[in-house]
Amino acid sequence: MPKSPRVVIDTNVFISALLKKHSQPAEVVKSVLNHGALLTSLETQAELLRVLQYPKLARFMDEKTTELAKRLLSLTELVEIVERVRMSRDPADDKFLDVAINGDATCIVSGDADLLVLCTVRAIPIVTVTTYLAAVNDLPH
Repeated sequence: MPKSPRVVIDTNVFISALLKKHSQPAEVVKSVLNHGALLTSLETQAELLRVLQYPKLARFMDEKTTELAKRLLSLTELVEIVERVRMSRDPADDKFLDVAINGDATCIVSGDADLLVLCTVRAIPIVTVTTYLAAVNDLPH
């Protein structure tokens, strides 16, 4: 029996899912929540909530979307970060690698070139939304 997915979703994918409820990023979030575990840390949660307050996103945000973000975060598995890594060319992205390693993730889903260029972190694949959905759709149901 295949291992249930334990997935880290980076901030840009998460925000796309929140803003476009019928998008591929939203499909990823729904799939992970329905069939596995969505992994976060205090640091990744704080980043998401901070980015949602950016002026360029504020015009798309409403109270309902902010509440949805908080509700989704309450459904995640909070990972304690014991071991930290420094591997991304953008140090701000290392927090996602930390969650993956400490949370025994099966993959990281990202749209960030600084993460995608790594391809893997300790044998944990770093994939795009499209790649993740293709892999999920290929699994027997």
